[in-house]
Amino acid sequence: MKNIDIKNSLELLIKEMQLMDIGEEISNKKKLILIKKATKIRIESEYERRVNKHFGYFPNGRSKNNLVQSVFGTEAVECLAYLCMGIVSSCGYNQFKKLSAKDLKRLLGNRYRDILKIAEQNNLIKTELTPSEYYSDKRPCFHTRIAVNGRKGSFHRKPIKNQISRARIEKYLIEKLDKTASEALKKTRRCLLDSVILSERFEYVNEGLEYGFLIPKYDAFGRRIHSVLTNLDRRERANFRNKHFLLSLLCEVDAKHSHPYLLFRLNMNPYCLTYAFKDAEVLRQMSNVLDDVYFDDEFLYDYQLSLDNGTFYSEFFYCLMEDSIADWKGFIKAKHIKENPQDKHKKFSDIELSKLTFMYVVNGGAKPILDALSENPSYEGFTRLIFLMQNTWIDKNSPELKGVKDYLPHKNLPMILQRIESKVMQTAYASEKVIWGLLLHDSIFCMEKDKEAVKRSIESAYLDLDLGMPNIKFK
Repeated sequence: MKNIDIKNSLELLIKEMQLMDIGEEISNKKKLILIKKATKIRIESEYERRVNKHFGYFPNGRSKNNLVQSVFGTEAVECLAYLCMGIVSSCGYNQFKKLSAKDLKRLLGNRYRDILKIAEQNNLIKTELTPSEYYSDKRPCFHTRIAVNGRKGSFHRKPIKNQISRARIEKYLIEKLDKTASEALKKTRRCLLDSVILSERFEYVNEGLEYGFLIPKYDAFGRRIHSVLTNLDRRERANFRNKHFLLSLLCEVDAKHSHPYLLFRLNMNPYCLTYAFKDAEVLRQMSNVLDDVYFDDEFLYDYQLSLDNGTFYSEFFYCLMEDSIADWKGFIKAKHIKENPQDKHKKFSDIELSKLTFMYVVNGGAKPILDALSENPSYEGFTRLIFLMQNTWIDKNSPELKGVKDYLPHKNLPMILQRIESKVMQTAYASEKVIWGLLLHDSIFCMEKDKEAVKRSIESAYLDLDLGMPNIKFK
């Protein structure tokens, strides 16, 4: 289809109305049909433009690029412009963004260090070197942090035309989101292209969304998908929209008490470990831990009942705390405020404190509370599971820890729960190929009109993965 812009699509709509000689008397139904037709043209033309063209930010002063072009050619200037647009859309002007040597080499070629050096001399960018996770005295590896020198109006957007530049960009994008990427990651990428944030503050972010700069990526620890949405403050998420349905309300769909529920399922069905690990030795170690744990029947019954009734935090876990330690609320509140000083004057509800306590206990950050819980024989299975998980070391050379930073054994249980959760949510998300939406770690962010369909997808994913049927909620 030809690349028809918005102006032409509206002109086509007016022309068609005139040919039909219906003027102001046209019926609402016919108006709707014509508007949909024009909208379809606009959407298809926008998609074609985004897929078939790449853009970059070029400085208004040509002299900033003259030396780069004279030494390295047009392809270096255009790829540098593409890089600048990506940085600005991610964090704005004069803000540093970390880039790997591999990505810089893909975009700028083997002489990327020289190109960056000249661009910095011409005051186009600023650079800093930071040691990478693979740094050693024998092998000094660095990430390059780059900031674009400028302000609003000092750069202009232009299409990338050079064949070498386009080939490099295509290769870069293919390798960033290669054929081995999961369906969930590919869908995230597609949905980001159709997303917008309704706020002037996010002008450059919206350009990054529209032109495909904000590429989603995996978190190696919990295997979660991170996108621009996951980095937004909760208040800013209210302005996130599908760009073709700006008036459509959005909501989050997720499983209630997700981590307590998955901890319960893990105890009932150790096979769930295969959604977190593939390495045979790691699976053997973790399976041995589960085999060595026995939950009190009454405790297990009350645990399941609280999940079924949606009262895990408000009643079940809250009562565990009340029975075990006198000033658990004060301990948890003080611990949280120490780590989050901005919450110093916040008033916490009992449910919020109960949730925080569960998180700290499972994540290994509340040993006094775990010690107090272990003194009650009824809670022995629960506390023993956590203690054993926290004392099971995974070999740092294991493929299960590839890309995981600062691994310590007390992180085993949260890592397992996050990975199982990611497996089920990404399975549910990818199954709905048509519905627009984005993953928000443990939930799916979608339009209000699609929430029931998304709910059914999540329920199906839990059942298909033999994880039972949790309570699904909307918020």
